[in-house]
Amino acid sequence: EHRKSVPANVEAAVHKSLQRLPADRFESAKAFVEALRNPSFSAGVGVMGARGAAATTGGGWKVAALVLAVLAVATTAIAVMGRLPDDPDPVRRYRMELTGETLAPSVVGRRLDISPDGSMLTYVAIGDDGAAGLYVRPRDQLQARRITGATTPGMPTFSPDGRRIAYGTGNSDLGVATLGGEPPLAFPAPDNQTFGLDWGPDDMLYYTASTGIVRIPATGGEPEPVTRIDTAGGEFLHAYPKVLPGGRGLVYASVTSVGSDPDAAELVIVDLETGEIRGRMRGVTGGYVPSGHLLAVTQGGRLLAAPFDLAALEITGSPVALAEGVGFSINGVDFAVSDEGTLVYREAAGDDADNQSLIRASRDGTERPVDPDWQGAFTSLAVSPSGDRVAASMVSPEGEHLWVKELAGGPAAKRTFANGSNNQRPEWTPDGRNIFYYSNRGGGFDLWQVRADGSAPAQLLLDLPRDVVAAEVSPDGEWLLYRTNALQAPGADILARRFGPDGVLEDEDVPLLTTPAAERSPTFSPDGRWIAYVSDESGRDEIYVRPFPDVETARWQVSEDGGNEPLWSRGGTEIFYRGTGGRLVAARVRTEPTFAVGEREVLFPLYFNEYNHRGYDVLPGDSVFVLLPVERGGGTHLVVVDNLATELKEKVAR
Repeated sequence: EHRKSVPANVEAAVHKSLQRLPADRFESAKAFVEALRNPSFSAGVGVMGARGAAATTGGGWKVAALVLAVLAVATTAIAVMGRLPDDPDPVRRYRMELTGETLAPSVVGRRLDISPDGSMLTYVAIGDDGAAGLYVRPRDQLQARRITGATTPGMPTFSPDGRRIAYGTGNSDLGVATLGGEPPLAFPAPDNQTFGLDWGPDDMLYYTASTGIVRIPATGGEPEPVTRIDTAGGEFLHAYPKVLPGGRGLVYASVTSVGSDPDAAELVIVDLETGEIRGRMRGVTGGYVPSGHLLAVTQGGRLLAAPFDLAALEITGSPVALAEGVGFSINGVDFAVSDEGTLVYREAAGDDADNQSLIRASRDGTERPVDPDWQGAFTSLAVSPSGDRVAASMVSPEGEHLWVKELAGGPAAKRTFANGSNNQRPEWTPDGRNIFYYSNRGGGFDLWQVRADGSAPAQLLLDLPRDVVAAEVSPDGEWLLYRTNALQAPGADILARRFGPDGVLEDEDVPLLTTPAAERSPTFSPDGRWIAYVSDESGRDEIYVRPFPDVETARWQVSEDGGNEPLWSRGGTEIFYRGTGGRLVAARVRTEPTFAVGEREVLFPLYFNEYNHRGYDVLPGDSVFVLLPVERGGGTHLVVVDNLATELKEKVAR
């Protein structure tokens, strides 16, 4: 009556929405909005009759109530109009900078996660103090908060309610921190191989063990098996578990080899209720988007999406490539997706961690680059017996290869050449002429040797049914000390073999430490009478020393409150190791009249945590160290994609 410009269909739609009986009103807000948009809509109710009814019942308060009701319905319609299927939320893709914090380079598995509601990020980064920490950053804020008490963290994952964060502690344990500031809870995670962690809706933590994926209560307890590695089928690792919404399905990576082979890993979807495998897809890590799609990141960093039936746990169509250049390394993928469909990942060129120089550091922490012009993605190193050269492994598109460089200057020289292979953990022979290393160029991990000066091609030294993943030669050159792969049954053991008079290894193994515990990182004393090593026999990683070769006659513990990456000093009076908080510790030791541990001195942060093998070495004189690098305080750029479901519905057929 008062607004002659109101279209008839709008007036009819408003009156229909105000009918007393539900059957006479619109069945949904969507239908109401469509009526407002349709010029030919007629409510089928006499408009003047509706007005007359309002007039005859007469009171002014009823007219006011009608006006308010119309306003309320119109407001609802406006809100709904922006959410109709034909007007979806726009996809927003942008970069987010972690100012002043660089993702810790050596954490296995992903280094970040996003909360289920998409409002917060958590990540493991190196702060200005040089130590790795666990950070939380709301996406609507510029600064992150470091969680106190979360030492040497890795593999962070939010709880389903977004109020807690679980993480690895660097000593095979797991930690759980609350966002309210309470001290984190830490507990043992038996057989934790540190290849991924996820928090399921059943309040269980899923992680990688040597037998497959296991789960443990988020408050600690006994793990129970979830998957079983099919060794007969060529599997040697189940990694990067991700529990699907509802908790009935699990996605994990089945790994058959290590290297740049795109077929070395595939995602497996398993029904947790029946144990049945319901589908497979190329990739090393995955996630679910509520639009009904499964995401996967392949080796090489391609992001794929495939239509997925969550109820049936089945892939229902072919995968489609969404993006290239997702940050991928030998340690894992920085990739996470929230329950509401926000994606976050690190770009392949998202920070400077793959473009760094080896570091030369003194005992007080003063540091400088070994050679600022020699840069790359370093993964392991060893200094020659004379201290004049360093051998290091570097990752490139051609694989992981060994290089040798004079510390005084000059160019680096490549020493391994098999494309697509992983060649790592160099160790020098006592005379400095040869370098031992492990490689998968023949399939499994075997021990190889190459001339340090490159005058002869690499030769296979030790090929066993079990993988050999680290080795060291005794100072007198008579023994080879080596350890087996923790991911192969019966786990990580330390063994030895003698060299014959002709320099060829004898056929018989000498078992040294072959217990149910995981024994790793063996290293000789300078006189060859002792070995230091890591064992988790107490429930956490600690450093121990035993006589060699009569290891059963005595044992001493060197570390306190956890330890990793042991190295005997050149002078034999100290044992260096990574201690609590990721800092290098120098423990004074004596060997006469028997072995004893003295004072422990905390030196400086070790940036690169390789966990299973040391990421540093010491020069003659024991006052200068060579370290694997990480950029501190340089920042990291992440890619964030809001409303990914909109893009998936357009690009991926269901």
